[in-house]
Amino acid sequence: MILSHFHLQNLNAMIKALSTHRLLPPLARMARASALCLVVALVAGQAEAQTHTVRGTVLSASDNLPLPSVNVVEVGTLNGTATDVDGTFALTVASPNASISISFVGFVSQTIALEGQNNVSVSLAEDVAL
Repeated sequence: MILSHFHLQNLNAMIKALSTHRLLPPLARMARASALCLVVALVAGQAEAQTHTVRGTVLSASDNLPLPSVNVVEVGTLNGTATDVDGTFALTVASPNASISISFVGFVSQTIALEGQNNVSVSLAEDVAL
């Protein structure tokens, strides 16, 4: 959750309104301190939730030609994409250590552990069992 400038202004206006009442200045100071702690916690949480973009190319193992429309999905999620006409893709995953699944009709699927890699090249073999 990101607090916009508008939300922060409204929060500050509410705190100022409370502080004008004679009995509430200590409460307003506590509210201001709590709001500051909330903002710091949200910013720290966003820093931990960074993502990782992996780019790659998917080729046919038999002729080394690019494969368009291959499914590329982050394992354990619904997050995915498909390769373009040049067999290339870009996918933003939750972690540099995520795994991706590469699948295409008529080819043997592969699962690749990224292990921090930014670029991958995948050769899919034809599924002769079909």
